[in-house]
Amino acid sequence: WLDVLHHWRQEIKLALGPLPKVLVPGFSGGSDLSNHGKQTTIPDKLSSRQTVYPGSYSVWTHAIQHIPALNRGLDPILVRANEFFTVPKDCTRNRACCMEASGSLSLQLAVGGLLKARYRKRYGVDLRYAKPIHMKLARESSLHGGLATIDLSRASDTMAKELIRVLLPSDWCCLLESLRASHTSLGGKRVYLEKFSSMGNGFTFELETILFRSLAAILSTEKAWCFGDDIIVGAKCADVMMAALKYFGFSPNMNKTFCDGPFRESCGGDFFGGWFVRPPHIEEPPSQPQHWVSLANKLGRLGLARTAAWWFCV
Repeated sequence: WLDVLHHWRQEIKLALGPLPKVLVPGFSGGSDLSNHGKQTTIPDKLSSRQTVYPGSYSVWTHAIQHIPALNRGLDPILVRANEFFTVPKDCTRNRACCMEASGSLSLQLAVGGLLKARYRKRYGVDLRYAKPIHMKLARESSLHGGLATIDLSRASDTMAKELIRVLLPSDWCCLLESLRASHTSLGGKRVYLEKFSSMGNGFTFELETILFRSLAAILSTEKAWCFGDDIIVGAKCADVMMAALKYFGFSPNMNKTFCDGPFRESCGGDFFGGWFVRPPHIEEPPSQPQHWVSLANKLGRLGLARTAAWWFCV
């Protein structure tokens, strides 16, 4: 395992490349600690007073010095924690997420975009268009075998900060540490985090993808693709990949991991013998016209248009 760790560190260093000299803040359409509800457009975020974590302050001031829309002479508000919330995962459970400080989040998104570019340069895959690639590979493997689809349980929640500190080059680790939240506000209390970053952090997805793809690379897998915690490797290499993931603190979800047989699943694509068999998911009972239209469209994509269920929706 020490040899694996050594080679993993080297591969990550090659994938990440040099530290950026400047970060250009990015913005998403989601909520943050400064912008809630309907006030989450880019104009809203440019006009609100920014919130940052104490470690992010110097990076933030350096990033905005030549951006007049953000450098308005207002010091950002320092906050010590992000804020816990949940979103529906399926009809039985919720997914844990965190709402980040606005200024720190914009820098996290900048890092996430940079990691996408470095991933493409190293592994030849543009993550913006990786989902259909994974679905195509899952379909083909459900017909002919050869590839295993691996899914992890709560990948971001089990990405321990000490593992990141061991794996990443010191300069990259210092940058990401400065932008992450060290605490989460939960029920009025601040909880110290042992995980490195949560769902809601602007670089969690890209960091996960690089971690798992670089691990697959040093385990001598002939073929590998990663999209967050959706992992595809050669079927012959699946056992060693899962053993490594378990050793370093991750938990393969054996209910959604498929190494043989006629079924494969990746990135929302369920295939049995080449047929798309994923049922339409209903997170909550439809209550408005657009909900029924969405459900009818999902049924139509499964070839169930003009059936009794489809007519019931329309």
